[in-house]
Amino acid sequence: MIPRRRNPRVPTDNTILDLIAGIVDTGTTLLMIATDAFQACQKAPGAKSDSTTGLLTVTESQFENMQSLFFQIGDQTLELTPNAQIWPRALNSTLDGEEGKIYLIVADMGSNSGSGLDFIDGFGFL
Repeated sequence: MIPRRRNPRVPTDNTILDLIAGIVDTGTTLLMIATDAFQACQKAPGAKSDSTTGLLTVTESQFENMQSLFFQIGDQTLELTPNAQIWPRALNSTLDGEEGKIYLIVADMGSNSGSGLDFIDGFGFL
């Protein structure tokens, strides 16, 4: 069964996806979201794509200004704080990433919302 989720928002009060379907999967590392939502998440802090890892990166200043993502699932609203949206910096080497660089765990599913599966909440979300 695929749960329906409402209102991932970034920043607060800006809905980026509404009434979507997806799964929670502990075998997926990242928070995978539909392309249109991914683009909104990239634009909000001004994140850039890293050519080595394929992940989004932000500067320290951008990170300090990031806002929480909120996910409404049924009657529950879950908050993903800015710190929860980043890859653990101590593990950057496991991605072939640069030491001290800030990588986001939000990634592009490769299709726009409404195409069926709109999100995979991977281990980073849990």
